[in-house]
Formats: sequence, C-alpha cells, structure tokens
Amino acid sequence: LSYLENEKKAMIHQILERKTKFSRKVNGKKTDEQIIASNIDILFIVQSLDENLSLNRIERFLVMSREGGVKPVILINKIDLIEDFHEYIDEIQKIALDTPVIPVSAFRGDGMDQISSFVFQGQTAAFVGISGVGKSTLINRLLGKEIQKTGEIRDTDSKGRHTTTRRELFLLPSQGVLLDTPGMKELQLWDTEDGFSETFADIDELAQNCHFSDCSHLHEKKCAVLNAVENNLLSYERYENYLKIQKELEYLEKRMTRNPFVEKRQKEKKISKLIKEMKKRNRDD
Repeated sequence: LSYLENEKKAMIHQILERKTKFSRKVNGKKTDEQIIASNIDILFIVQSLDENLSLNRIERFLVMSREGGVKPVILINKIDLIEDFHEYIDEIQKIALDTPVIPVSAFRGDGMDQISSFVFQGQTAAFVGISGVGKSTLINRLLGKEIQKTGEIRDTDSKGRHTTTRRELFLLPSQGVLLDTPGMKELQLWDTEDGFSETFADIDELAQNCHFSDCSHLHEKKCAVLNAVENNLLSYERYENYLKIQKELEYLEKRMTRNPFVEKRQKEKKISKLIKEMKKRNRDD
C-alpha cells in the first residue's frame, strides 16, 4: 500500500493471502458466503445471562470459528444479574469442551483482565453475538472510555437496539486490536465440515462404539450415541442440535455441488486436509 498525498488516495499493490476467517451463509436461497471478519486470531463469542442465552447458538458459533481457523473464547456477560451464575458456566463448559469460558460483567468490570490476556501485541480479536449481549459495552470497558455507542435493552424481549451498525477496529494500549461487529439475527452455516467435527468431538468419540459403521444415530440398535442419551451421559438438547446442524450441512453440500467453483474449492480443501493428516502421522512416527 502506498499513499498519494497530493490526491488524498492510496494505491494497493498486493493483497496478502487470507489466514483465517469467520463467515456465514448469505440469507435467502443463494449459496453464497458472507465474510464477517478475516485475519483474526481470537473470536470472542459473547452471550449474556438473560433471555438471550442459547447453548445451541454457542455451538453454531463454535462450529463456524473452528472451521475458519480462529481460536474461540466464550464470554458470558451480565453475571451481575444472577447471584449463582456458576451453574450456567458449568453447563456451557460441557458443550464448549476445551474452549475457554469466561464469566464477565461489562457493568461491574468483572473478567476484563482475563479478556485482555488473550489480546496482546499483534493479536486481533473480533466480538460476535446477537444484539443486546453487550459487545460494545465490553469493548468500551477494555478501552477505558466510551467510544462505542450503546443502547438500552428492551424489557419485553431482552433485545438490543442495534447500536453497532458496521464493523470497526479499535487499538488497545497493549497494541492488540479489537473488532466490533453488528448483532447477528441469522447464523446460517457455511461449509463447516471440519468445524462441526471439532465442536461435537464428544459425540464423534461415542459414535466410534456404535455397532454399525454407518450408524445414523436415529433408530439403530446398539447405537452408542442413543445409549448415551438414554443414560443421561449426553444431553438430549446437544444430541438434537447435533442432528439439526448435520442435516443443515448435508443440505448445503447438495446445493454447493451444483456450483463448479464451490466444488473445486471443496476438492482443494479435501486435498489440503489429507496433506495435514499425512504430516501429522509423520510427526507421530
């Protein structure tokens, strides 16, 4: 990039290859990808302990972040609303597996040091979540001043008033970078096969013990996944969301194979995955 001071313009000479991304499927019937953020290191998935809390939504965010190669961190905001919030954190940690879950309060300032520890010099972190969970307020806390405009939350449905309307970058004193994003109403998945497997690694591990190798985990006898649900080793809600996302991805794959460009990308992706697996085996040997 070079600046043309006299013309008050800039000229782009080269576009570097994208390292990571967070994207979703465009709303509607089109099979198109919408990039929400790219070249980010950390994805702060913000949820709040009010009517906005949804374990299924957290699972979707985890699938999408892992597929894009971004490290997810879950922030549970508004812990000041509930005296014993630890039970909620324990439930969220069960579906988060190895993903950090940080209880925070943008109102009181709880958890700000933990958040800051993830965004050091050279790191870029994006905040994502639906409207009303407190993304902008958290960013104001981290910056130490009121930079992002925030709005009231409606008492009727705990929804925000969409004060963040565009993506914007902010520089922290630590030289880390924060990216605020508008609230997301729709969270449709986009090409997330690997992210799906990582997010539901516990169910995939159970599936290894199914009697049939092609078990659909719906009605088969000796299904280890169904057995885990029946014996309360796996929550029905997580099992149900697993099937729902799986079905959504299968439908998306069928639509995408009709697009030659997307089909080419999928083949390249599979080849890349095989190469990574071969390198890992060689290291292990």
